[in-house]
Parts: sequence; structure tokens; C-alpha cells
Amino acid sequence: MIKRRWHYQCPYQLVANYGHVSYQGSWVIGSRFVLERETGKELWHRQFVRPNMLFDCTDQMLIETEWRSDSPFANGLWGIYGIDLINGRIRWVNHANGYRGKFLRLLDYIPAYTNGFRDSPKQLIGDVLVTHNNRYLDVHTGESTDKRPSISASGGKSESVIELSKCVLEEDTGQYLIAMNDSTWTFRRHDRFYDIRLENSDGVKQWRLETGHVELFFDGKFQLTGDYLVFPLSDAPITVPIHAKHPHIIQYNCGKHFIAMLNLKSGDSLLLPLPDTKPLKEVRIQDLVSIETGLELLLSSDNRMLFEYHIHHMA
Repeated sequence: MIKRRWHYQCPYQLVANYGHVSYQGSWVIGSRFVLERETGKELWHRQFVRPNMLFDCTDQMLIETEWRSDSPFANGLWGIYGIDLINGRIRWVNHANGYRGKFLRLLDYIPAYTNGFRDSPKQLIGDVLVTHNNRYLDVHTGESTDKRPSISASGGKSESVIELSKCVLEEDTGQYLIAMNDSTWTFRRHDRFYDIRLENSDGVKQWRLETGHVELFFDGKFQLTGDYLVFPLSDAPITVPIHAKHPHIIQYNCGKHFIAMLNLKSGDSLLLPLPDTKPLKEVRIQDLVSIETGLELLLSSDNRMLFEYHIHHMA
């Protein structure tokens, strides 16, 4: 069973570049807004000049950086900005130590200047932020600290999302492979329909997800929580050509969407139609967490609407 609890219309884009919206304690956090988790009520929204990508957060602070792709430095993340979670104000900025950091902060005010000399966040460990220049900052003040927590080998924040970049995409077959332990989960596209199966290390099929007579479309984006793979499906093609003469120029297409839940151990699955919604486009899972009664799910549409759903445990 799936139930929608609330929805939110963002005055800006929900996420910019490669950002995301996520749960954090009693809040739902975006790079430009904060909502109450239980009701979806907006705490604040703000369009920042420099910080445009949420890196991580605590129960009091958002750690943001700036993603740029228009400079001699190529694509990259620069700058470290501490933003108050409650009021959305920039509490501190620390691009470097001492006078150099103050000078780099002044360069932030030059319109369109990339300022690629800024330091950037690497990993948040408790109340200590580790930067790419091996500096250790107090997350509440932005000042240098003597604390030296151990840094995990993976770096960055812990991820519950399996990013597509971590999978192998075989372009000639349109096949996604996810290697975990001694098994491989295979997402195989056939004329934009999906076929999901589990194979062992010898290539022997162990199970395959059956969809009956329903033809659904899958865009390759999914999340893993516990033993379950969760992903949205649509009854219409995800994208369509804008004009028949230019099939390579596409736009997102509206369709009725479903949430598929797949148990990766047994192959048991559920297909849950989204309730109380009109046809949607560009549907993405923003965050997914396990709770005592099931799952809580943040789903975005068209990078403007945010929906929160409660999914009860599979029987």
C-alpha cells in the first residue's frame, strides 16, 4: 500500500546540476529550501548567488558548494558555505585560511567569475568538515579545529543511492549491470521496455522480474534500501522527440507512474500506482528511508514538484 502524505511546489528548480533533496531528522533538505518532514510546510526558500549544490548537512547546518562548468578549470565544485538550517542565512564562508580566504571570499562578488582557487568540502564527520586541501573545520563556525577524526576510504557522505556511474552500461546492448558480491543484477532494455533479472557469477539466471502484460518504461534510475531495489516506472515513454524530423531532440513525456519494489534476494516484487496524481513527467526518487512501518519516499516531478509517500511493508 502506498499513500501520499504531502506535496510541495518549489518556486525554483528543486535541484540544480547534480544536487538532490534528502531527509535530515525532522526536516526535508534541498539546496534552496527546507521543509518540515511531517507536513511538508516550507521553513524557508532562497536563491543563493554562489552556493548551488548541497554537499551534506547536520541538524543545524547545511554545507553547500558551487558547481561550475564554464571556466578554464572545467567542471568542478568550489567554495565552502555554511548555511543556517532554520533561517537559510549564510552563517560562514571559508575558502582558505587567513587573509587568503578573505580575499577569495571577496572574489565571490565579481559577477560570473568562477573563482576556481577556492577550497571545497570532502567529507563531513560528526561536527568536523574535512576539505580537499586537508583542512579541518568546525561545521558550526567554519573555523579551523584541532579535532582529527578518521577519514573513510570512500570519502564524501555515506550513500544509500546506487548511482548510475557506479554501474556498467554496455552501449551496444543498452544493458545496465550492477555487480554485487557474487551476483549480477541486469537491467536490459528492449525497445525502451525493461527486463530485470538476477544472474550468478556463472551467468545462470536465478530469477527474473515479471510484469505480466503491462508494458512499462524505465529510465535507469533507482535506489537501494536494505534488500529492496526501488525505482519509478511509467506507462508512457520517458522521453519523446520534439519533432519527427529531429528525433535526436527530445523532451520529457507525461505518463501515469508506478513505484516498483524488487526484493533482490527472492525476486518478489510489488508494482504500486502513484495515488492522487495527474500524469507526471521527469519523475525521480530523491530520497528513500526505512522506518518501522515501511518506507518513506521523496519523489520529484519536472524538477518543480516534490511528493512525499509512505509505503507500507510488503506482505
